[in-house]
Amino acid sequence: MLIYKQNLPTDTIFPLKVSLPFSDQEQAKQSILKLDLQYDRPVMWYQADAQKNESREFIIMAIGTGHDWGDDLDSKDYIGTVLLDEGTLVLHYFILEADSDREALKGMNLLCDMFDKMAGDLDNEFDNAVEEDQGDKNEIPI
Repeated sequence: MLIYKQNLPTDTIFPLKVSLPFSDQEQAKQSILKLDLQYDRPVMWYQADAQKNESREFIIMAIGTGHDWGDDLDSKDYIGTVLLDEGTLVLHYFILEADSDREALKGMNLLCDMFDKMAGDLDNEFDNAVEEDQGDKNEIPI
């Protein structure tokens, strides 16, 4: 068994779709060791079998105190609470199986996919800019 770390969302707008080495939500919840801050960022530590090749997609959602997310989320989805900004922002984290047909996930998978694509596009633009910049530095004046 190894201990792994997963960064968590820092807002309630963008849920996080992650691939974790668990077969279902209950197994994932039982493997979570702690949610806390590291370098002022919320993270989750969990243990998993390093030899296991099986994984499944999950959605991790952050919900602020006082925010209404309907009746479809409940305490069985809850994985922990993290206090940010010196305790002024309280985020409660929930984990759901990404392929669930629950009402809370309608649109969440689409939103996660759109966010992942935007992040990927930004990464590509950054990589291209770095390559162009390095290309200029590698030229030898004659």
